[in-house]
Amino acid sequence: MIGGVTLSGSSSVISSRVALAKLLAGKAVIDAVYFSNDDMAIGDVFHCMAEGIVLPDQLAIAGFNGLDMGQALPQPLTTAVTHRFDIGFKAGLAVIARSDGSEVPSSTDVGFELLPGATA
Repeated sequence: MIGGVTLSGSSSVISSRVALAKLLAGKAVIDAVYFSNDDMAIGDVFHCMAEGIVLPDQLAIAGFNGLDMGQALPQPLTTAVTHRFDIGFKAGLAVIARSDGSEVPSSTDVGFELLPGATA
């Protein structure tokens, strides 16, 4: 990682706009930013729109989750689509199995899909 910004408080559209402004104000040249969720990536798309930063030519932005809201932007968000239903379903099965005394794996790969979008 070349640069990073740690936020205190919740991750949100607004807090990510502040974080991106701080990140871009640093000395490092930033080509791309990857976020832990689409809400934050969407906030940064809004920041770029307000500041005239052309996506993805001047900065690439990618999110994580595959939220519908990211696809409704003027430039659809590039994101990793997670299988949230499968995650919840398998977690529920693991809780039931563990309560029955069965061993459950410490991790389960549910996969993801890359949704290319127009921001990276």
